[in-house]
Amino acid sequence: MAQRLVRKICANCKTTASSPIAHEELLRLAEVEAEPSVAFYKGPGYEKCNMTGYRSRIAIIEVMPMSAKLAELINRRATAQELNEEARCEGMRTLWISCFFPLCTTRTSYNPISC
Repeated sequence: MAQRLVRKICANCKTTASSPIAHEELLRLAEVEAEPSVAFYKGPGYEKCNMTGYRSRIAIIEVMPMSAKLAELINRRATAQELNEEARCEGMRTLWISCFFPLCTTRTSYNPISC
């Protein structure tokens, strides 16, 4: 399991913003299916968020459920790359991919996930 926290945009001052990269490129990087017309938002700052534009945090997580195939790979001392590939084939969503869902659902801005 891996996790990160990203800042959540303040609901009191949320406004639309342009993305630093094209929507299509962002969705390609995220490997997700979404409408290319997804709007991006930012928080310019307001009294309730101490002029930061953010209020609260959202957890971004990666969980690798154990399966018989993964257990077999671990027992035969497979590489991390082999384990990662098998886990992704079984439906595991990586931390990198998971961080794009709050962005595409307007819960965070591009800046907290750009690192």
